[in-house]
Amino acid sequence: MDFLGISRSPIYSPHSEDRDAQIFNQLSAELRARNFQVACLSEDEFDDKSVEILCNDAPIIFSMGRHPHVLRLLAKMQQQGCVVVNSASGIMRLSRRNIYASCLSLGVNVPQQYSELGETCDLQYPCWLKRDDACSQQADDVCFAANKEELQSKIQGFVQRGVAHYVVSEHKTGDLIKFYGVAGTSFFYWYSPKRDNGFSKFGLEKHNDEYSGFAFDEVAFQKQMNCLAQHLQIPVYGGDAIVDNQGQCFLIDFNDWPSFSCCRDKAVPAIADCLVQMAKHNRLSIKK
Repeated sequence: MDFLGISRSPIYSPHSEDRDAQIFNQLSAELRARNFQVACLSEDEFDDKSVEILCNDAPIIFSMGRHPHVLRLLAKMQQQGCVVVNSASGIMRLSRRNIYASCLSLGVNVPQQYSELGETCDLQYPCWLKRDDACSQQADDVCFAANKEELQSKIQGFVQRGVAHYVVSEHKTGDLIKFYGVAGTSFFYWYSPKRDNGFSKFGLEKHNDEYSGFAFDEVAFQKQMNCLAQHLQIPVYGGDAIVDNQGQCFLIDFNDWPSFSCCRDKAVPAIADCLVQMAKHNRLSIKK
C-alpha cells in the first residue's frame, strides 16, 4: 500500500458532508489513476487496532480526520515515522489563539483578538465571538455581536453549552474573500462570496460589506498563506480574509483541509502532487 486516506466524520462536516466526501473520493481516485495503491477508512472506523496494522503498511497518510482520539492516534503514528498530511500534531495545535500568535510572529495582518473578556475594555463594536476549544461544528460556534450587551449574551450562551474557550475578534470592514491553497505547489484560488454568490455554510457573510473590488497583491498574499501553512504544518488549507480599501489583507479564519468545492478539479492534482513530493522528501517507498 502506498497511501492511506482517512475521511472526515459527518459530525465535523456541518452542511458540507457531500462536499467533503467529494474532495476525499476525487483525491483517492487521482492517486489510483497515477498507479498508486490507496486504502481508505472513515475516521469513525479508525482505532488503536488500525494503528498496529497500518503503521508499517502506509508510508504516507492523508487525513481529513478531526476527532481528538483519531488525532492522538495519528500523532502516535507520526512519532513512529509515518508522514501524515495534514499533520495531526499541527491540527491539534490549530486553535485560534495559536493561529493569531503565528500570524503576529510571521507578519501576517490579523484583526485585534482578545482571549479573555477582561481584555476587551478597548474593544470596538461590532465584533466576533469565536469558539476556540474545537473546530466550528454549528452556526453558534461563531457569532456576530453588534454591541456589548449582545456579546455578553452570546458568551453566556457559550457557557451554557459548555464551550470552555473562546476568543473575541475585532470586526474588519472591506471585501470578504475565501481562499484555498496547497503549500509547496503553485495552486492558489480565491473568490468573493458576496460577488460570486458562493456557498455559505452558516450564512455569516450577511454581516460583511458588499463587494467593492479592492485591489490587493495576490502573489504576496499567496506567499504569506503558504508560509503560514508550512509554519502550522497544515499544507492543505483554506481560509477567509478581509481586503480593506488600502489593499491590506487581514486573515480572519484559517482551516485545515476544506472541501475545495469551488475549485476541486484544480485542487485535487495539486494535493496529489503535494503528497507525492512529501513521500519523496521523506524517502518513503512508494511506486514512483
